[in-house]
Amino acid sequence: MAAAPPAKVAVVGAGLAGAACSSQLAVQGTSVSLFDMGGRGPGGRTSTRRQSGYQFDHGCQYIQPAQDNRLQDLFKHWQDQGALAEWKGSFGIVDQSNRKYRKEEERALLVGKPSMDSLVQHLAAQQGIQQHWAFKVQRLEQLKDGQWLVHGLQRHPGDDPDDPRTEGPFNAVLLADILTCQGGVGSVDLGLDAAEKLLHPVGKASNKAPCFSLMAALHVGSQEAGIAAASVTGCDSLQWIACDTSKPGRERSDGAHCWVAVSTEAFARETLSAANGKPDMDAVSQQLLEKLCEALKTINPDLTAAQLEANFKATQRWGSGFKAECHPKPYIWDADLGIGATGDFCIASSALQAITNGVVLADAVSGKPSQVGSTAAAAQHSSKPADVLRW
Repeated sequence: MAAAPPAKVAVVGAGLAGAACSSQLAVQGTSVSLFDMGGRGPGGRTSTRRQSGYQFDHGCQYIQPAQDNRLQDLFKHWQDQGALAEWKGSFGIVDQSNRKYRKEEERALLVGKPSMDSLVQHLAAQQGIQQHWAFKVQRLEQLKDGQWLVHGLQRHPGDDPDDPRTEGPFNAVLLADILTCQGGVGSVDLGLDAAEKLLHPVGKASNKAPCFSLMAALHVGSQEAGIAAASVTGCDSLQWIACDTSKPGRERSDGAHCWVAVSTEAFARETLSAANGKPDMDAVSQQLLEKLCEALKTINPDLTAAQLEANFKATQRWGSGFKAECHPKPYIWDADLGIGATGDFCIASSALQAITNGVVLADAVSGKPSQVGSTAAAAQHSSKPADVLRW
């Protein structure tokens, strides 16, 4: 006889995978406590930077449309609720080695509305989910009856000291942040040798690849530039450029346009190595801005210096922007221990795969056959149209 699904579950990490998993568990009647160390709320790599009156999706750039029927239904539901929208525009590939631009077929990608983190916020607000933001989970403890306690610090704004907290008990704990699965700095003390043997190899095997994300406010929008977004090849610095203000819900009336440019892994590694891990971020911003402008000039040589002048520029450093190597399965789950993990470190480092992984883990925890099809197919599909970008 199958064991009853857990009544109370703790999910650690409120990115796309953690939020999708929590939402599906809540829909199925499970009481969920969702923890995230971020003080501004959930998001993970879908986080949006708001600074100096501008808004930038400086992490996850888009979500590929789903090919699986159940995920299509979920995406349609989220669109109907206003948390997800189609990003329609001109997409292509800029080849900087020969200064040529190739436009792709018209397509629509999916983005959170009015910001990438809006989708995660929407999922985390699902009835049945208790939110714990600015909560740094430090240690798990399994009780004699098999239930779990979550020990950590509740952080407070300003100089107020952190408040030690213990939450639970829970029937199961799910880790949806790669840092929590690995030993060392930022990890969670799993409190059980068997749990460490299950999850630590997954965390250690998931190699991380750094990158930088430039955020710049220019005087040229997607219409004048000729693109909404493009992959960049033949460039030693950039792999992706996008006009954020071309996405739904991000329109501006002041003539400014928000652009994001994602660096290559090689550029990030070389920059960090040359500066012993402490680069001059203003200098990095200027380097990436020049490369962004060069790419835009490749697409439209008629752009002027005034249009490409930046009112604002800053760069986000992502120490683990991509997962260079991933766990070969969509999730890890041990029903006897009541512990599992999932995220973009499973199968492929993409937003679509993270959502897929969260959904199928929720099915596994609930003890129901997953209605989601091949995750491998989803991972392959997620490489289009940006053959370079892995987000």
